[in-house]
Amino acid sequence: MRMASWFASLVAPLLVLAPSAQRAIPSPKEVLGQEVGADRFLASYTQLVDYWQKLVAASDRMLLRDIGKSGYGQTMLMAVISSPANLARLEELRSISATLARGRGDDGKVLTDAQIRDLSTKGRAVVWVDAGLHATESIAAQNILELVWRMLSRDDAEVRRILDEVVLLACPVNPDGMEMVAKGYMASGRVGSIPVLYQRYCGHDNNRDHYAINTAESIAVTRVFYQEWFPQIVYNHHQTAPRGTIIYTPPFRDPHNYFVDPLVVRGIEFVAANMNARFAWENKPGVISRSGAPYSMWWNGGLRTTTCFHNMIGILTEVFGHPDPTELHQGLDRRLSQGDYPQPVASGLWHARQTIEYLQTANFAILDTAARYRQQVLTNFGRMAVNSIERGSRDHWTPTPKLVAAAEKAVEQARQAARRQSSGEEPAEASSDAPARRRADTASEAADAVFRDPALRDPRAYVMPADQADRGALRRFLVAMRRAGIDVLQARNAFKLPRVRRAGAMVETAADYPAGSFVITCDQSFRPHVLDMFEPQWHPDDIGKNGEPVRPYDSAGWTYAMQAGIVYDRVYEVVDGPFLGMAEIELVPGKVTSGAAGWSVAATNNDACVVVNRLLRAGVRVLRGTQAPHAWFVPVADGVEPRLKDLARDLGIDFIGEATAPLTRPIEALRIGVFDPWGGNMESGWTQWVLDQHEFRHQRVFGDAIEAGNLRANFDVLLFATGLPSTSPAGDVRSRPGGGGDEAPAAGATTDDVITKVLAVMPPFEDWSKQRGRNVRVTRERGVANLRAFVEQGGTLLVFPGQTQRAARHFDLPVEVGLYRDEGGERRAVPSRDFFIPGSLVAMHSDTTASLAAGTPAQVAAMFRRSDAFTVKADAGERARVIASYGQKAELLSGWALGIQHLDGKAAVVECKVGQGRVVLYGADVIYRGQPAASFKLVFNALY
Repeated sequence: MRMASWFASLVAPLLVLAPSAQRAIPSPKEVLGQEVGADRFLASYTQLVDYWQKLVAASDRMLLRDIGKSGYGQTMLMAVISSPANLARLEELRSISATLARGRGDDGKVLTDAQIRDLSTKGRAVVWVDAGLHATESIAAQNILELVWRMLSRDDAEVRRILDEVVLLACPVNPDGMEMVAKGYMASGRVGSIPVLYQRYCGHDNNRDHYAINTAESIAVTRVFYQEWFPQIVYNHHQTAPRGTIIYTPPFRDPHNYFVDPLVVRGIEFVAANMNARFAWENKPGVISRSGAPYSMWWNGGLRTTTCFHNMIGILTEVFGHPDPTELHQGLDRRLSQGDYPQPVASGLWHARQTIEYLQTANFAILDTAARYRQQVLTNFGRMAVNSIERGSRDHWTPTPKLVAAAEKAVEQARQAARRQSSGEEPAEASSDAPARRRADTASEAADAVFRDPALRDPRAYVMPADQADRGALRRFLVAMRRAGIDVLQARNAFKLPRVRRAGAMVETAADYPAGSFVITCDQSFRPHVLDMFEPQWHPDDIGKNGEPVRPYDSAGWTYAMQAGIVYDRVYEVVDGPFLGMAEIELVPGKVTSGAAGWSVAATNNDACVVVNRLLRAGVRVLRGTQAPHAWFVPVADGVEPRLKDLARDLGIDFIGEATAPLTRPIEALRIGVFDPWGGNMESGWTQWVLDQHEFRHQRVFGDAIEAGNLRANFDVLLFATGLPSTSPAGDVRSRPGGGGDEAPAAGATTDDVITKVLAVMPPFEDWSKQRGRNVRVTRERGVANLRAFVEQGGTLLVFPGQTQRAARHFDLPVEVGLYRDEGGERRAVPSRDFFIPGSLVAMHSDTTASLAAGTPAQVAAMFRRSDAFTVKADAGERARVIASYGQKAELLSGWALGIQHLDGKAAVVECKVGQGRVVLYGADVIYRGQPAASFKLVFNALY
């Protein structure tokens, strides 16, 4: 009730969203009591909303739009700012932006150059500027208050030009985090000293969710980007700058993703050039770009990076600053200027207000560029859309590293053949050319032939059969594609294609597809995103001068369709048929057939767990098969069949009638606990999200409960992604909480005084009365002993990457964790220069006879990211069982891997018996950001 009342007071004034005529525009100081960036001051989201309501009441340049709800249910506001004349025709301008983004007119025909020019003349550039995605990057979050005020209060030539030529969308994209971090700081003087992640479930990973689009905030933002407004420029604010600098700006370092249109790459360079020139003109030193930080254009998934796969100019900056005055210490390596850092900044005391001024320079540089070059920005936007449609409508070869490697191999083979001919080993064709010229021509022709090889061209479409083993995973994948603005077709009737290529195959075959199958064609404007979601990424080798691999900004390989375990076929010709466009994804309803004993439900569908959990809560008996394939079984009982028909319709689940009951064991409602520390933990958060999505009831468990013991009385299963104490003699190590800057999350609060102050001001998002227990560390002396007692008494402990080494040692498990080799008679860990897999998909092979792997595909694309590999010790006997392994010959499926052979024969998931219970170790990241649906069952089965 408190929360509902608080929300009502926050959003009630939003009922009036229309602007009034321009009156005196109140400054931030008049409303907030401080100017933006004042020392030791952070405005909360509540204060921002109050201020923006006053601005919209005073200005005819601004509208407020509700774009959705946050994770904790707050209204997400977006300010729409432009001239009164543009606001009067806002829907027309939005429609023009959408048409250019789609590259097609209302008649469905591809836009001509003349139509693009005409629309670019009539339209206005749409520029998105956000703030506060990472809420502890607090000064970057505050700058949007200053930007909106300046756009409404200034009346100089630059602002008038921007208002006339641009529609600005300004949005604080993490309201919950802004509210909690600002209030926590103002109470305690510490940034980030809050009890939970600053965005529900994901914290810092909120900037890693923009192709899976799992969280409420991501859903709201991507709706603006890819379904409603289609901004041409997206500016994503972040903090902190590289050491010794004030701000990082584009251009970004290599590699850039080969699916992205070249006009995006050049557009980023153009906008960045104007931004960097403005910093120089205003004599603002400390601006570094390109080589100064790891940010690249390779990865898809961040708020600004995913826009590049949608023909938008994605800009990121990272800025220095803190609410408290902070000393900037300049090292000698930052004293000399260079091409990416032409004006070093001196050491000195730095104030948040200076950071705000830097960010306004960046904001207005982008807005002024969009205004001055409005028609070119819009024309390029439409041209890129048409480029994508044209590339997807004909044979096209994208020069990927894998394709170039194939050409290099062909060239070498051609040169060897030419050398044999020159030496007389083979007969040469008659020619007047010199042998060297013939060899060059032959090599060139061999390379060109690869880029014309029909077997290596880009697909024209992808087809996903309706009869997938995991329809739930298919639905979630297709929902994400629709949220990303991708057109999805569904077959009304069964159809056949004469030539398709199954995933992983090079031979084309005919294929039949049932009604309800889905088709995604590549002749659409967001083709780069389509290809990137289905095709493997092949990250080029990137080795530094010291011989060590250079870590990518984020993952090197992520192919979403592979992670989801989707069965799909590649099509290399025009796909035509009785297809319907899908605004909302609808699966073919499941069926319920009669059976005297009851109904079986295949374990292959993740949503079978939703069925089980709903039935158990309704008091319906559910059993589990004790032999492979370990199907679920629902015995006949009064009132059960109507429930099953509803579930079949809603979830696309088949209930197969059985004449006799199979061998089964009973299933009961689970008591699940997920360990979570003070400040939260992203891996724990994503685990909770996955459990919530599949309707597993669970509760968070804090350090005080582990230390208190008697865990078996309250829990059947405990999950640890963090929090197990170190086995080092140095003592217990508190697990790192989430939050902090884009590259280095900050430590959470630990003192009772800080906790008291923070909890007193937290908004009513949760019940904060039990939060002190989060700050209790799990110790070796009591906590581990209590966990051991829990397992020995029949409990199940699930341990995720990063914690497995500790679990193996604490519980004396017969498992060696890590990769080692013998060097000079000593056993040493394999170094990174010899083994390096930076967030990539590797093949994981499941033992489908094991109950823990029931329903899992025989091969899963597993995310290997700071992951673990296991060797079961020779004397383990029945105490340990390998549930999944990397195979006898480890295989990279997508991304980058050096020395992958070190994974040969290693285990990825191991189940260990301890007393009456068990410990399950997960080496691969089977929960990874809520994406790898194909590996979720390895957790769900372990729960049951």
